[in-house]
This record gives sequence, structure tokens and C-alpha cells, in this order.
Amino acid sequence: MRLFPVHTTMPALVVGLCLLAGCVNEPGMVGSGLIPAGDFLKTDSLVLRPRTSYSVLTVPDTVNAGRTVIAVGKTASAEAWGLARFTNFGAIYDSIDVLTAEIRLQTAFHQGDSAGQVSLAVRKALKSWAALSFTYADLRSPGFYEDPPRSTHDLGSVGDTVDIAIPLDTALVNSWFRSDSTNPNYGIVLEPTNSTVIKGFVNPRLVITYIPDGASDPDTVTFASTSGNYGFVLGGIDTSAFQDSVALQIRAGAASRAILGFDINALPRLSAIHRALLEVSADESLFDRSSNMRDSLMATFRDQLGFVLQFEALSAAEGIGSERVYSFNVTSFVQFWVQGTGIPEIGLRAVNERNGVEGFVLHGSAAADSTRRPRLRILYSPTLQ
Repeated sequence: MRLFPVHTTMPALVVGLCLLAGCVNEPGMVGSGLIPAGDFLKTDSLVLRPRTSYSVLTVPDTVNAGRTVIAVGKTASAEAWGLARFTNFGAIYDSIDVLTAEIRLQTAFHQGDSAGQVSLAVRKALKSWAALSFTYADLRSPGFYEDPPRSTHDLGSVGDTVDIAIPLDTALVNSWFRSDSTNPNYGIVLEPTNSTVIKGFVNPRLVITYIPDGASDPDTVTFASTSGNYGFVLGGIDTSAFQDSVALQIRAGAASRAILGFDINALPRLSAIHRALLEVSADESLFDRSSNMRDSLMATFRDQLGFVLQFEALSAAEGIGSERVYSFNVTSFVQFWVQGTGIPEIGLRAVNERNGVEGFVLHGSAAADSTRRPRLRILYSPTLQ
């Protein structure tokens, strides 16, 4: 038997593998088993209420800004006294005789009745003062200024964008040009008298007329006061409620700040802090507003030496009226706390503390409505053991 080979034709089988790469916005179960459960980052959250809260009166911020305004006047809740000093006149003026003199100021803002009456007295300062550290208590210490005043002035209703001129006693100004160690020049104090508004002024200038040597006609010259030689102090603040933990007082100009203290024992030591948000409610209806008010607050970190004005968080603000809330990202504050650095207290101050006069009222740790009390919301991961 003869065998013949059998040829069978079969189609080739081609198998192709197509890989598609992509991502989705929402996580799913695909691939979840590839990572050991122990390697997942565990997070937890915690809400802390302050264990203490109170207000304190302190020297205004001397780190982030210098005094660049003079405020003078009164409202129902505060009074502002201005100070100004003019120096470095030059040898050419050492022996001149001043014929007329006035201080000129440019208005910049107001607090209280915008149409309120402005009146003041000009007094000679009798003691040295420093604009960055001078306080209302220093001003009212016996013998700081001369009594009686050199002059009084009723300026009437003054707008916020005008120049005013206040005449000065020429004998006083003449003494400035001849000042020495036995006849020091400490400048003047501007005392609010019957004012019903606080006015803020900028660009203080001394303008004089005199007759130069060898001339028959008077000449006019203007001297500008330099930074550190003018400013103001704010007083009349009711401090009786400063230890009250129901309502916290924050004011620029004086200044008063709020302090919040926290117990962080519920946070595991050395935790990784992913986010810490401080939320503080305010009653805006109780604010003491000024026309230049900056509606912001600063949260300040505290170490063993005190509050660190170079380490702060600026607030965001939401809502109006009694529903206003200021929030601060204080993640770095809390991270330091759990690492054993710093003190778990946060200071709250006005952003415009050095040059403003506005006031804020915040709900404290003992506010009647517990939902309005400050809270610190923390998202963290405990330390892996």
C-alpha cells in the first residue's frame, strides 16, 4: 500500500495584546491588594476647643511696621493723643528768629462720626519718648507734658482728604532751633479736647517764616518730620473685661490682643500634621470700625520667650454680622507643638495694629453659644510604631 502525505491548510492564529494607560479621578479596588495594608498612611482628625482665652494690653507691633500716622480725637470707646518732633534743622537756622510757625497735617482716615467736630490743645513735651515703645500710661505719667497748653484750636468738621494747619507758639519753635543738652527738644503733644471723632493724619510738616540775615523780606521754609519722630497713643480703653473668656477684645493702636491656649495631650507626640485650621467667630455688630479698617487678623506663634511676630498666619474672613468667622492655617504651629517646640498658645492681633484704631470683638472659650467658641480642626497621622 502506498501512503500519500496529507496536507492540511489551517489559518494562522495571531494573538495581540493591547495595553492602555490611564487614570481615574475616583479610587477603586483595582490594584489595592498590591500594597500591604500596613504601608497605608493612616490619618485621623481632632477638634480642639481652647482651654483658656483672654485679652491683654500690650505695646503695638514694632516688628512688621513703624508708626506712620498721627491720630488725634475721641470717641465713646477711646481717645488718641498725637506726638510730633522736628529735628536736624541745620546750622544755618541756629540763630534765626521765627516770625510764624504752624504744623501742617494731611487727613487720612476717621473713626466715629465722619462729620464730628475736631478740637485739640498743643502742649510742650517735657520728657523723651520713642514712637515704637511709647504707651498711653507713659503719656499720662506726671510731668510728661507742660500745663497749661500753649494753644487750643477748634477745627470744626474735617474731611479725610484735606490739609490742615495748626498754629504753633513761636517762642516754643524758636527754642527748637537752639536746643542743646540743657534745653532739649522733645516736640509737642496734641491733646484731644472736645472732639467727637478720631482723625488720622499723615505727612507732618513744620512750616515757618523768618527773615534771613541781610534780607528785608521774610522767607518760608518747610521741615518734614522723619520716621520715629511722630506717632500717637490710644487710651481710654476699658480693660476691666480683659480676663473675660466670653468676649475677646482686639484693638489696633493701643494695642489689645486675644490669647487662646490649647491642651494638645490628645495629639500623639511627633504626629505628622497634615492640616490645622483655627476658626474664630466674631460679632461684627460690636466692632469699633474706622474708615481705613483692614478686616483681617494675624495669628501669632509663641515660644518660651514670647510671641514671635515673624511667625504668623493671616486670616481669611467669611460671613457678615454675628456670623463672621476668621480662619487661620496654623499647620506649622501645631507641627511644632507635637515636636515639643513652642507653647500651645496662639495670639490674635489686628493686622493694622501699629497704624490703626479699629477694634474687633471675638467669641471666647466661654461664649454662651458653644458652637461659636473657637475651634482648632486638625488632620494628622500618628507616628508609626
